[in-house]
Amino acid sequence: MTRTPDRLLTGFDIADGHAMPRLTACLKTLTCMFPVSRRQLFAVTPNFFRILRGTIDWYHGSIINFTAALELTLCGLLRSIEFCPKNAKWASPPYRLARSDVTFYPNLANTEYCLVRIVLAKKHSSPEQYNNRNSHVLPRDDGAHVNVCRVLRTLLIKDPIPAADAATTPLFRDLSKTNKKRRSSTRTPSPARAPSSS
Repeated sequence: MTRTPDRLLTGFDIADGHAMPRLTACLKTLTCMFPVSRRQLFAVTPNFFRILRGTIDWYHGSIINFTAALELTLCGLLRSIEFCPKNAKWASPPYRLARSDVTFYPNLANTEYCLVRIVLAKKHSSPEQYNNRNSHVLPRDDGAHVNVCRVLRTLLIKDPIPAADAATTPLFRDLSKTNKKRRSSTRTPSPARAPSSS
């Protein structure tokens, strides 16, 4: 999925001579989860994102959390557990990305680059404990088809939160569910009916 397009473009293999068993295992798992024919398999490239951006409003406030997650996943080569885990760990800040894990330099208004801290999502009993997930330094490029710094900056502008909530708010969230909870919590109770006099 990754090596073949690169071989066609450059003429040589990525990590030539290395088996890369983790990549092979990952692809096998994806094949089991989403069984498709070979004709349906394709590599996701920056050009694919360019096509999508020409089809939909990529930075619309209702989907900005999803598009930002897709761009970070592509550029950071993240696994699902590193940016949007679907288990009990989701509610625990140390195991998922929060808004506080992104820092903009020199600031949000005049961003030149951002730093995304990748959390260690595996327990120490797992072989994954030996994988050092260093922070990603991502420069801003407004002309690129895919640019994580640009989309994360747009995310924080269109989906702002109080600074005090940055450590407890997931980096990516479903705004439809968030707004639904907010409406239900602010709904005023209907006044009690006065007893009818007989």
